[in-house]
Amino acid sequence: MNRQQKRKRVKEWELSVIVAFMVTVILFLPTNLPLGQTAGKIEAPTINKDIPPSLKHVGKKAELHHITLSGSTIKKELEIATPKEELQSDEKLIFLTFDDGPNNATEALLDVLSKYDATATFFMLEPLIKKNDELVTKMMEEGHSLALHGVTHDLNLFYASKQTVLDEMNRAQKAIRDITGKDSNLIRTPYGSMPHMTPEYIMAIEKEGYLMWDWNVDSMDWYYRGEDYVDETLQQIRQLEESDITPIVLLHDLVTTVEYLPQLLDTLIDKGYTFKGLTEEMQPVQFH
Repeated sequence: MNRQQKRKRVKEWELSVIVAFMVTVILFLPTNLPLGQTAGKIEAPTINKDIPPSLKHVGKKAELHHITLSGSTIKKELEIATPKEELQSDEKLIFLTFDDGPNNATEALLDVLSKYDATATFFMLEPLIKKNDELVTKMMEEGHSLALHGVTHDLNLFYASKQTVLDEMNRAQKAIRDITGKDSNLIRTPYGSMPHMTPEYIMAIEKEGYLMWDWNVDSMDWYYRGEDYVDETLQQIRQLEESDITPIVLLHDLVTTVEYLPQLLDTLIDKGYTFKGLTEEMQPVQFH
């Protein structure tokens, strides 16, 4: 066999190997692929630019709340059911909630709320509860709802396991109990429940008796750090009004929030709103 014949035979062998490989791939391709998805290709999540304003607050990674997978948008339904006695009233209700305190802005915040006869809910961190026990007592005496926000406000530490979630909430609950003599089962997880609170985590907190709250209005005060949060809040509330949805407003114990809070409260009063605190008889608003 000469050199040319050897080359020809090698090429024929290579061609047969390629053909055999292609046949094998075709035979083992899955036949139940979703419409529009090709074999060997997994579509990466793509960001939906039309992010609902109420889903913006996840450590400035709002997109994680509202994503598109394989062309299908995942939507989060937010529902609110108020207690029967409140539904029977003629009041137009709004629930202001303040996270991350109590701190050096909280006393002035309480003074503003008192001036407007406005009741709110405070989701508090255990170290700050223990450090500012007099403010916690003042909240209770003035009729505000006391609630839990954990201990560390650290994504990696808080969401490490279902047990770390429970441990942080239990510590915050004990801190409030030690000061007020009362338990609170109202909780809000750091940065909101999506996407970190898995079904397993949610089952664990529900079994413990906790009621997890998210929000449907993000004031963005954590982002703007100024007057612009007022317009942002009012715009989102107007959108909810079109669907007759009760606003649950996310705010924070920030100096800049307190500074422009009277402006927000004045406008809400002009719109006929009454300010209430969350209770354990209410069905929580959740992203899940």
